[in-house]
Amino acid sequence: MALQIGIEERNGKPKKYLTLRTGRICETSNKQEPGFLPAFTENQAGKKTEFFAKEHRALTAYIDNLSWYEKTLDNGTVLKGWQLLLNVGDPDFDYIFSISEKERPFHHFMSSLANCDLTQPVKFLAFKDERDRKKLYLYQAEGEKPPTIKPKYPERWLNSALLQKLREMAKPGSQIKLTEEEKSQLAYDANGRMLGIMKYDEVEGRLSDTGYPYIVQKADGKWNWDAWTEFLKQKIEQDVIPAIQAAASQRLKEGVKHLATAAPKNVPDDPFGDVPDPADEPVEDIIPF
Repeated sequence: MALQIGIEERNGKPKKYLTLRTGRICETSNKQEPGFLPAFTENQAGKKTEFFAKEHRALTAYIDNLSWYEKTLDNGTVLKGWQLLLNVGDPDFDYIFSISEKERPFHHFMSSLANCDLTQPVKFLAFKDERDRKKLYLYQAEGEKPPTIKPKYPERWLNSALLQKLREMAKPGSQIKLTEEEKSQLAYDANGRMLGIMKYDEVEGRLSDTGYPYIVQKADGKWNWDAWTEFLKQKIEQDVIPAIQAAASQRLKEGVKHLATAAPKNVPDDPFGDVPDPADEPVEDIIPF
């Protein structure tokens, strides 16, 4: 019998690659394929990129591995983010889900993943909200309206006005006091003392050891995410990845067959029918822009 041409993966199973390119979890292709529909993205300069996409409303899977990727495109653009090896119970394919650090759900995803029971399947549900913002929620419960996995680490925002007020308060003899709303934006230690600003040294690639990784507004009005991004990455590397690897190893030892399903039958088909109730919306939705 003649050999068949083609590429054989190391584990003998081909891979399907999933992203949030359209706002939904999707497979993409540069050519028309069965089940793929025309799609496009548009950058801030108005340039459109056309492709074909096969969207999935949701998927549920065991996470078998998680790794950081960096890829340099021909134009010099560097892409970075997480790649998840997902087992959805498909005997023919492994699934690789990638989420870029430039995508809106990136930080919320990391903080939510840190709160998951990684010995159990995780449901991923993605969509665009009414303001055309990408959303990615994680679930580990069944039911008609299951709660989303909440972020483990709360985002704390320091705008320029609050920063200036804190500087004035630090001066000797200052009588300035914070409002209750301003106090709620700050982080505190176990003794109730306000935590300072944790800083990230980009040159040394090092995060300071004390303080809280606030998202800080810069002088030009833009927000500095560096400390928050590095803090979450460290938590993923220190806690989440070892937990994923340990759980995957245990499943192999026990011979557990990986089970996964598409979206539950009780999830409606309309584009926004699977949006969580406002009470279930994560902390991410209070960001000031």
